[in-house]
Amino acid sequence: GFSAGFDFSALETQSDGDLVLRFIRLEQLLQAVWNAPFVTLALAHGPCFGAAADLVAACGLRMAATDATFRMPGLRFGIALGTRRLAALVGTDAARSLLTSTRTFDAAEAQRIGFLTSIAGPEAWDHIVAETAEAACVLPEASLARMHSLTRQDSGRQDSGSRDMAALVASLAEPGLKARIQGYLSSLKPPR
Repeated sequence: GFSAGFDFSALETQSDGDLVLRFIRLEQLLQAVWNAPFVTLALAHGPCFGAAADLVAACGLRMAATDATFRMPGLRFGIALGTRRLAALVGTDAARSLLTSTRTFDAAEAQRIGFLTSIAGPEAWDHIVAETAEAACVLPEASLARMHSLTRQDSGRQDSGSRDMAALVASLAEPGLKARIQGYLSSLKPPR
């Protein structure tokens, strides 16, 4: 698949501080992609959960194969990551539904609600990348950067990145980060 999201494989050896730093760096990456003055393109397939879905949402063009599935579980363990970007794409009601649900949504639903810009299989991706690169060269670099800045959903709200980071840090600062994540991961395992 595209990505299973945040890597929890070494969770036992990490402190809350280690996890906080990783999440902050992830938010910095997502903000850089979201605010990029050039074309960004996500091509996803298979499972795309958590931080991976946030990375797709941060891109300007978001395409996926029909087998792509998405889930946004962060708030289930108290992490406010990517919430404003998701709402900018799909609207408040759909974002709240996705964020409070444990369900996975597929590519067709993702396109219907605006999370994806289109659906295309891997066999078409080389052509899509070439077509996207060609379209990106139509405007002068400065004009392209201006267009991206002015058409972003939060255009004119210079503090949205700072507010997103503050919300993330506040959610990370709640006591027991590692325990919350472990609890969530345990809830995903089938009972024995």
